Amino acid sequence: KMEEHSFKRELGFGDLCRYFQRSLSKDTDDDAANDMGTRMIECWRTNKYLYEDLEEMYLVNMHHNQDKEMLAKELGNSLEDGRKIANDGITYKRLVDLTIDFFSNEPGVQENLDIRGNILEGLKQYMEEMNNEQS
Repeated sequence: KMEEHSFKRELGFGDLCRYFQRSLSKDTDDDAANDMGTRMIECWRTNKYLYEDLEEMYLVNMHHNQDKEMLAKELGNSLEDGRKIANDGITYKRLVDLTIDFFSNEPGVQENLDIRGNILEGLKQYMEEMNNEQS
């Protein structure tokens, strides 16, 4: 019997791949969706992205300017510079859009976004207090 742990599981490419597969299976059969989801993850890997890089880019962007279009453009440009083409009719735009949708809808990522905001806000207040004391 599995014990319940109080720590949260880290997300990774496996979670992103399952999200791709679920999203794609709405438009195609399950086998094709599984193949496309796997190839989409390989596209990120081939272009030297780690899951953590993608999540970090999302978190930084959403914390600073909440501009998903800017993030999509940045990711899309890096892929287009990146020699590999997503095949099976999956465009870079679809790959990027589904990746951003995953982060936008994944509770664990949203929790990390809240934590990051709280930490940065606390750091900002601390720096302001330090500056006021030195004045």
